[in-house]
Amino acid sequence: MRLVDLEKKQEIARYSLSGSEYKGKTGMILAEVYRHNSEWKMAAVGEGINVKNIQKVVNQYC
Repeated sequence: MRLVDLEKKQEIARYSLSGSEYKGKTGMILAEVYRHNSEWKMAAVGEGINVKNIQKVVNQYC
């Protein structure tokens, strides 16, 4: 996964996935993007999940 500032054409963060812990999962929470003071931050998560649609992700994780 890559997070890119398109205006500056600059990569902000990169997160590589590997391993078999994602086998059988139907989705993935890749990262959390949040504001801290006046800056945007990103925290890598990389959690495999089993859900049927995006609304269930929102209900379960937000």
